[in-house]
Amino acid sequence: EHEGGREKAIAGGLGKVAGLMCRYHPGALICVTACMPGKDYTFAAHVGHVRAVVSGVTLRIDVLRYEAPKPAADGPVDGSFPPPSMTYYVLDHPVFRARDDIYPAPQTSRRTLEFYSLWNQAVARVIDLEAPDVYHCPDFHAAMAVMYVERPVPVLVVLHNAEYQGAISTQHMGRREARHLAEVFHLPAHLILSDTFIDGKFCMLKPVVEYVRRYQAGYGICAVSRNYALEAALKHNVLWGLPEVRGIDNCMPESERAAAADPAAAGGHEAARAEAKRFVQERYGLRRDPDARLFVFLG
Repeated sequence: EHEGGREKAIAGGLGKVAGLMCRYHPGALICVTACMPGKDYTFAAHVGHVRAVVSGVTLRIDVLRYEAPKPAADGPVDGSFPPPSMTYYVLDHPVFRARDDIYPAPQTSRRTLEFYSLWNQAVARVIDLEAPDVYHCPDFHAAMAVMYVERPVPVLVVLHNAEYQGAISTQHMGRREARHLAEVFHLPAHLILSDTFIDGKFCMLKPVVEYVRRYQAGYGICAVSRNYALEAALKHNVLWGLPEVRGIDNCMPESERAAAADPAAAGGHEAARAEAKRFVQERYGLRRDPDARLFVFLG
């Protein structure tokens, strides 16, 4: 996607949310990302390297840093807060540049697992370097980083799609598979068993859930709406037993939030929904009932 002459790599709704946070977060923000294939990162300064052990091999990841220029103080500001101070850490390694898409696939391949091992270890090293006030972990992709950090750090997990947990469920996982994954992720096999296995499957989301149980009394897991939080807490067994899964509003520009809260706009949307429901009921000979729920199956 191109914006203002610049190229951005966006992974669906999560990518949009990350972009909005970088523009509207009410405080200093550090963003960690991995180099994409075929992209030029000469705008960022090389500040050193970190090491990770993946499948028994020590790898060196180059660390680039970029301080984003802040807009002029008298420039337009959308919202109650000025734009945040943004620091980007860009992690560079051939493993990151070899992927075909933002998220490598399939989940079951050793190549994909090695990508996530390298990524989570590198993220942990940046956390150790910066010692942030809070580690914001969206979904499962960097949820295993907490297994590598040197010191506990407050964690906030925001689930945008809890269906995807970085899971391998094609076979029942046991001690033999734990030893294999322990080698890939450079972790003790007993921690793989206790912190990543659930009902016989490998789950990359589970480590951060176990982390908040251990250090935060189970608080710190959120989802992007109240209804979705209730649904996720009931549906996904990795979240069972937590004191809460808190629903929070997905971030959006204040101009969009104001439009969404406008009674006239909301009324128009609700009227369109009611008219669509009436049309479906008439078209298919259903009883006219504005309060009825429609179930649609495609397949």
